[in-house]
This record gives sequence, C-alpha cells and structure tokens, in this order.
Amino acid sequence: NKWLEDRYQVGGDNGNMAWAMLALLSIDDVSTGSRFRDGAARIGAWVAQWADTRGAGGFMGGTFGHEPTPEVRTWKSTEHNTDLAAAFGLLAIRTGNSHWRDMAKAAEHFVDVMWDSACACFAAGTAEDGVTRNPILALDAQVWPLTALPGAAKEFASATATVEQRMSVDQGFSYGEDRDGMWTEGTGQMALLMELLGR
Repeated sequence: NKWLEDRYQVGGDNGNMAWAMLALLSIDDVSTGSRFRDGAARIGAWVAQWADTRGAGGFMGGTFGHEPTPEVRTWKSTEHNTDLAAAFGLLAIRTGNSHWRDMAKAAEHFVDVMWDSACACFAAGTAEDGVTRNPILALDAQVWPLTALPGAAKEFASATATVEQRMSVDQGFSYGEDRDGMWTEGTGQMALLMELLGR
C-alpha cells in the first residue's frame, strides 16, 4: 500500500517536458478548442525558466528530485535542446506567437554550436558549468537533430557516417562508442533517419 517514485520520475527533465508538449500539440491537431494547445503553452512557460545565457545559450536540464527543493540540473543537453526546438517551433506555428519561435531558435542555436566538424558529430551537451562540452558520443544526439531541425539533415549529413563507423553493432547501433550491445530505441531512430534520407 505504498506509492514509490524515484527522483528522476518526480523531476522536471526538460527533454521529457518537450515530449509532453509535442504529445499535447498532436492531440490539438485533431481536436477542437484550445485546451491541449494551452496545456503545451503552460509547460513551455515552465521550461522557459531554464533558458540559459552561459556559453551557447539554450536550455538547462531542468530538475531532479522531490519538491519542494529539487536539484537544478545546470548542464545542457543536445538531445533536450533538439526536443525543445521541435516543441517550441510547433507551438509557435499553432499559436502564432513569435515568443515561442524565439525560444525554438535559442534551442536550435545551442544544437548548432554543439557541432564539431573535426569529429563530424554533435557533442552530447555541456558540463554543469553550461560551457564545457561533454565529449561523449551519444547516438540520440547525432540522430535527432537531423530528423527534427530544418535543414540539419543536409548541413550535418556527415554525422550519419560517424554513427555508422563508430557506433554500429550487430545489425543495429549502440548508445555510445563502447558498442556494449544494440540499443533498440536508438536503432529505430537511425532506421527512421535512413528512411527520411531515402536510404
């Protein structure tokens, strides 16, 4: 007779908030009225507090842990900022409010700055200081920008070769370079990207 939640589940991870916004906006697409759109805007307003001016800007990670004093995550994630760029961009379209377009551009800018042409890859994000790049090669940080951001599939096309060379395992792809097993979710993401690229 207990309800148990871990600190991640009760936190406010900004990548998860973006997916909740996208889900509400998907329902809004097939419904009448504005309640789902309004819900997405309320989440967007909450996420806005994590906008960051350090380094490349973008949005911090959100919170981790229980109220009333959850830990603030001051690192920034390429994956999360990609999620937020998509969510804020769609919210701008649905509401006609340019404020959300500005938020989307801030998230997109962060992702663009995380590109490392020498590696032909995106850094996973930053350390807690919001500036120092996190050098981990993460599959979702390579794939999602190419599927979600306008023009990114062409501009950063070499990321697919990096993934194929450094993260392929069995008949799929691993989460990172350690190739410790196939990550089914990430392999599905890569399959979608290949489909979108006509491969």
